Amino acid sequence: MSKPTIPEVFPVIEKYYKDRLYEGNRYSFHKLIITEVNITNGDINYFIEDCKKDGDEEGLKVGKLLLQLSKTQRSKICSLLPF
Repeated sequence: MSKPTIPEVFPVIEKYYKDRLYEGNRYSFHKLIITEVNITNGDINYFIEDCKKDGDEEGLKVGKLLLQLSKTQRSKICSLLPF
């Protein structure tokens, strides 16, 4: 299994963010990536656990995708997000 690329993953993460933005519910996503320092595996695993508690299946998919990326890729994605 090869590591996903930013162009493959970014649209999924951007959609998740925008869907939450329009729903007025950005809380879980912001706990994941509010700044570029929240990019460790521990941060993402925390987000995944919150998604499990909340029944957020899309969030689980996003978290699992992010775990496959390097910290550099995660940081780049964070810099591309519209917040």
